[in-house]
Amino acid sequence: MIYASNGVVGGKLAAWFDGDPSGGNITGRYCLLHTDVYGRTREAPVIRLKPGERIGFTAENHMPSTPITAAHAWNPALGTPCTPEAVMRSFAFNLHMHGTSAMPGCGSDEVITTVVQPGGSWTYDMRFPSNSPPGMDWYHPHIHTLAQDQMLGGMTGAVIVDNPAQLPNVVRNLRERVLIIRDQDRAPAPSGVSYIERPDVLADRALPRTQRSIFNALNQPATDAELDKLLAGGTLLVTQDGGKSVRPAVVPPWKDLSVNWVSPRFQPTAAGVAGYAAPGVIKMEGRREFWRVANASADSYVRLQVRYSGTPKTFWVASMDGVPLAGAGGSYLFDPLNPLGVLLGLGESPDKLLPRTELLLPPGGRAEFVIDAPLIGQTAEVVSLAYETAADSNPQRTLAWVQAPSLLSLLTTSLTFGTTLGQSRTRFVDTASLVPAAKSHHALYFSQNDDAGEFYITEDASTDPDPGPEKAFGMRDGPSIVVPPGAVQQWRIENRATEAHVFHIHQIRFRVLARLPVADAQTQEMDRMALRDTIELPAWSGSGPYPAVTLRMYFNESDIRGNFVYHCHILEHEDNGMMAILRVGSPVTVASAKVRAAQQLAEAGRRVDPLGLGYRSGKVAFTRGRWLAANSLRDEAAERLENSGGLWNAIRDRDGRVLDPAQCRTTRRGEKSALLRGASVVQ
Repeated sequence: MIYASNGVVGGKLAAWFDGDPSGGNITGRYCLLHTDVYGRTREAPVIRLKPGERIGFTAENHMPSTPITAAHAWNPALGTPCTPEAVMRSFAFNLHMHGTSAMPGCGSDEVITTVVQPGGSWTYDMRFPSNSPPGMDWYHPHIHTLAQDQMLGGMTGAVIVDNPAQLPNVVRNLRERVLIIRDQDRAPAPSGVSYIERPDVLADRALPRTQRSIFNALNQPATDAELDKLLAGGTLLVTQDGGKSVRPAVVPPWKDLSVNWVSPRFQPTAAGVAGYAAPGVIKMEGRREFWRVANASADSYVRLQVRYSGTPKTFWVASMDGVPLAGAGGSYLFDPLNPLGVLLGLGESPDKLLPRTELLLPPGGRAEFVIDAPLIGQTAEVVSLAYETAADSNPQRTLAWVQAPSLLSLLTTSLTFGTTLGQSRTRFVDTASLVPAAKSHHALYFSQNDDAGEFYITEDASTDPDPGPEKAFGMRDGPSIVVPPGAVQQWRIENRATEAHVFHIHQIRFRVLARLPVADAQTQEMDRMALRDTIELPAWSGSGPYPAVTLRMYFNESDIRGNFVYHCHILEHEDNGMMAILRVGSPVTVASAKVRAAQQLAEAGRRVDPLGLGYRSGKVAFTRGRWLAANSLRDEAAERLENSGGLWNAIRDRDGRVLDPAQCRTTRRGEKSALLRGASVVQ
């Protein structure tokens, strides 16, 4: 754990890869090592700082140097890139402070044009606003197409913002425990055992038996019961090699999980009986503790439950996604071992917490809660229950054992008394009604193309006057959505894919106003009290209404400006296209006489650029009385526009000067036009 010194978390954070560069994280491992000013080195440490302090370390890349991958080229319309070489090598990296309120500008929480190349370095200056809420956030690399691999390799850590005045009273005297759940690629199947991936079993289960590809020990297509046995975690003898061999087969988890680096890895026996390595042990040191849990996984859901003697244990949720709960709901928490305090009203938390026996943490989600220790001699475990994604396997498994504190600790742990501290306003608060508006400002949807291995997040035509086609994100894309500064908006997110997805947005928080299907009472209570930055959407069944969430999006903090991203936080999906750029900037108005010209420009870009190597929208914008060229199309597009009856002549630069064909040709050749270089970019 590292702390700010004189208001700054300094030192250096070095990225390393240990292993065969061609083998990924099965044969090697990614890691982040922090070295402080005294020369002390820690791997992916927990960073602690207070509102108003900043992260000011230097990021160094010591990973292998590899050729440039042009697919991650910088988009010149987004302005000057933060780092000199804004293209990607396969071991480039950067940092995203997930959940924090650091600005998305150069040197801060910017992941679009910040690329630290092998052998290079970059000094961060991430300032945490003085009204940052107290809670647990986390950090990880965010290089598009590389984020999943680096996170699976271990490049993640926690950030805790300390602000005692905003914590529930009952928490302030408790022993804190930080638990970081990560995932990693599983090891290959042991000799003589076959792994059958869950999507393959599901696909077979949906087919008539005569068309199935999984054959049982009799060399016959597997029956429904046999496939159901596999899906339930059982072992099935299967025939392989055209009937030449029979071996046990199991459905493995998609990824292995670890808690604070200790992994109960999937480890079937030679007979194919599914099993896991021994988990780590959490030794509690007080009869009541405050646990901060982060699902820092790239791809895995954690449906968290704590069991004592096989029975789910109630824990008391104080915070979700790094923000304390507030609003209507919850219950008071008493200390049963403090009868005098209860009698006098001192042992009761004046803040309402949410009692729960299980909690879903999608990839990127966090929860902070109060939990009582097990009794001496009582068996206790932290479990991740099975979660259905309609695709990848997230089975039930034990993450850690819990050991009771000693009798002396039980008798001497400090009692918890309510303490009234001064309250101050935190971020992302409004006084508007929580009743959803009649219409959303933006309606987005998840979809995917399994054959192409692509994933999409697209704005629906109901809120986008110039809807584009479903398209995998590319780093040359411009902003898909522009939000006026200070706005509080309503968004609707639908999942039109037949597997689960997770919506995440950088820099801000949102409140869940409604879910479809309608959520149960406990989920509705949580949604009323919690501000989130990550939310799960279940899979669409293939018929009927799409699963959806309606969100109130808080862009109303004065320091939220610039370009940042929203995406699916299953990193396999994000790396394969399920991401887009959002810009918080000046309000945009398109003059009615120019609407068709803007549509023609965007359509021309799509027609000549089916691979998406240019900008997605290519819109013409009119702001502050000036026309702006907010697009950068490929050569054919520039040629078409140049010969399209003077369309380019309708476009003016930031100073109101008309762009003539010669300047368009300069842009077409890839050179920077002096007129365009300083123009605001609005798409």
